[in-house]
Amino acid sequence: MKFPAMICGVAALAVASSMAWASPMGADQQGRAKQADRGAIFSQLDADQDGQVTRAEMMAAAQARFAKQDSDGDGALSQNEMKAAAEGRAGKKAEKWFEKMLKRADADGDGKLSFAELSQKRGDRHFARMDGNGDGAISRDEFANKARHHGQKPRAEHNR
Repeated sequence: MKFPAMICGVAALAVASSMAWASPMGADQQGRAKQADRGAIFSQLDADQDGQVTRAEMMAAAQARFAKQDSDGDGALSQNEMKAAAEGRAGKKAEKWFEKMLKRADADGDGKLSFAELSQKRGDRHFARMDGNGDGAISRDEFANKARHHGQKPRAEHNR
């Protein structure tokens, strides 16, 4: 049956997620915030609070997350249940991203982003990166090279 394989997959995701939480951070302030988040997550995983997370504790946390996602309680995740879980995670990430963006770009402090606020710094930086030779214009070659650099294939209308 595929259920044990699915449990192993969920457990692997839980372990991978835990490993991602422990990855080194770049910016000092951001690193401290992430460190606090990792500390809280570690405390949740360390069920017996002995300062170590055992495989059993990790598996118990993974099983709890699995059960939470298994909305109909049938012991398996349907496509709809997996989609709902992914949308929930994506929604939380997007919400944090929007909060950060608002803090950085809301120049007038009105809690909204106008096009001018949104595009001011970001647009200048993006254009400067695209304009490889700094002549104030993006040539077809610069555009194509930048698109390839980002792993994108230039669209047909840009190759004419």
